Amino acid sequence: MKYENEEYRARYGSALLAAQNLTTLLCVELKDEPALLPPALRTGLNAPSGNLVLVPQAILMNDRQFMDAVRETRSTVLIIEPGETMTGAATYYMTLLLCREGEVLAVPTLRLWVDLKKQAYLIPDLHGANPEGECFALDANGVREVPPPFGHEVEREFGIAHADAILLTR
Repeated sequence: MKYENEEYRARYGSALLAAQNLTTLLCVELKDEPALLPPALRTGLNAPSGNLVLVPQAILMNDRQFMDAVRETRSTVLIIEPGETMTGAATYYMTLLLCREGEVLAVPTLRLWVDLKKQAYLIPDLHGANPEGECFALDANGVREVPPPFGHEVEREFGIAHADAILLTR
């Protein structure tokens, strides 16, 4: 059980704002119809056109009902959590849950990367569990695996800073 104290509410509010900013960036239409999602996923923002549910600061990944709901709906779930970089700057870390062959695959420690045309990608964090892991394109049609969208380290860091600026906009 998670006790909702002031710190929890602030972190949740920050993650919710980032999720809303991301839906604006992706130009997706949200559907707030409880009948479309099982109860375990209803705290998320539902973008049915891309079969995507954005969940702010989920602590439910170990919850069987949450994982069963992802599997049952075959949804792609993007969990957004506020954090800090190694230098102390505010950022967001993401976990992608994909339903493949009836199983839920979790891809943790991803960062949002946005190019100059405002195309969004999820890339692995260099300090995460799998720094050479997969990259994913993220748009109104959903999520798909792609090669790294950047050519070199400077471009990588610029795209992450651009994404953080978009997510942190109030």
